[in-house]
Amino acid sequence: MAPLQWNGRPVPLPRSPRNNTTPTPSAPLMGAGNGPRPVRRAGASCIYWRCGSALAGGMKMKRLGILLAATLLTLPLAACGGDPAAPPTGQIHGHVVIEGEGIDGISVALSNGARTTTSGGGYFSFTGLERGRYTITLSRHLHVGDAIFGAITATVTIPRDGETVTRNFIGSWIRTSSLTGTVTMDGQGLEGIAVALAGPDEPQTTTDEDGRYEFNGLRAGDYTVEFSGFEDDVGTFSITSGPVSLKVGESKVWSLEGSSAG
Repeated sequence: MAPLQWNGRPVPLPRSPRNNTTPTPSAPLMGAGNGPRPVRRAGASCIYWRCGSALAGGMKMKRLGILLAATLLTLPLAACGGDPAAPPTGQIHGHVVIEGEGIDGISVALSNGARTTTSGGGYFSFTGLERGRYTITLSRHLHVGDAIFGAITATVTIPRDGETVTRNFIGSWIRTSSLTGTVTMDGQGLEGIAVALAGPDEPQTTTDEDGRYEFNGLRAGDYTVEFSGFEDDVGTFSITSGPVSLKVGESKVWSLEGSSAG
């Protein structure tokens, strides 16, 4: 093996203290001025090579730089802790109307569990909603049971955060109830007696020649029936008005019987 040289001069290699042999350098010397420089430490007869230590040191510095950069990038996030998510601002509004009249007191449920009741003329509102699909359902109590709607449930979609969706429910009253009766005096029908109802509907009529009256196509609900227009000498009646309650599709009879004067 040719001896190693540095700038044209032979370079002494360190000898093993145990067997006095010359070890082979772990990395070859390169041309003058381009490779690692041998360093002779004070009081020592051997030369140490900085080639491996220089490479190792460079790699360590590179890793340290990457670690430092990553740390600096995370500092702003760690300092502010991240902005809290803004609360949802979507809304669903609606109006429950039956024959042009806004109906208060109707229970309205949303598929996310929220509930409300119509007020202020039949209006309802759900706020603070995330975007997505929701089902609205009108409860079958109060007036919903005696009205016809195209549907009492509806599915709506809030397409984007913060948007407002409107869904109205339009219906008509169910008018399948009826009230009939007669007005008699000593068993004889009285003609021309006025009969009026006060309640959900307020129709009026008069008795026919047989003393009979009839109201058809009434809404369900609570009514007061009232009779008037009696002649002064026709006789006496114990009552001339009274309450009557009708369910959907129900027919009732309310008659008035009097006795002649004297």
